[in-house]
Amino acid sequence: MKRDLFVMVLIMALPFLFYLYTISPKNTKIWKTQFYTFNSGYFETIDLYFWTLSIKFLTIGLLSIWFISCLRKWKYVLVIPICFEFYKLFVNINYAENGSQDINLIKVLFISALFLALLIVSSIKLQYVTQGNKINNLINEEINNQLIKISNFDSNDYKLIKKELLVLKRQKGIIERKEYLIKLIELRDRLTV
Repeated sequence: MKRDLFVMVLIMALPFLFYLYTISPKNTKIWKTQFYTFNSGYFETIDLYFWTLSIKFLTIGLLSIWFISCLRKWKYVLVIPICFEFYKLFVNINYAENGSQDINLIKVLFISALFLALLIVSSIKLQYVTQGNKINNLINEEINNQLIKISNFDSNDYKLIKKELLVLKRQKGIIERKEYLIKLIELRDRLTV
């Protein structure tokens, strides 16, 4: 329950976090705050730089949520786009600082590996896979039980119940409504597997 709430809040918050770039001043290259001075570097404006970073963080966030909550083994394929997004994020940061799109691939792979390790641990800790397997097993068990009941159902019983239903329909005007409904429910319960 708590993990579902956490993932749900995270999914709802990501689009709003994307729009944080709008708090940056428009048409300026430098933004001075009391904590830090942001420089757009080789980007035209600081809001364009923040917008680019917001897109990368949004993509990484959505891919991460997908990885954590995925019940299938193919979720490890998502590692590749996550690594690419980290690479593109660091290319944008490096471009803003140095004007170069050359990046140390080892550095990016190391940071991506740390992030992916965190994702794998989170995925294991949140136990979506084991919970999904438990639910699938319960559903399969229920389906098998119902199929066994259906296979044991005798068609002669069905014919007998159908005859009793026809007799009951003929008596509908003769007996009280409550008694009619009680007998109808009894027939239904006998027919129900």
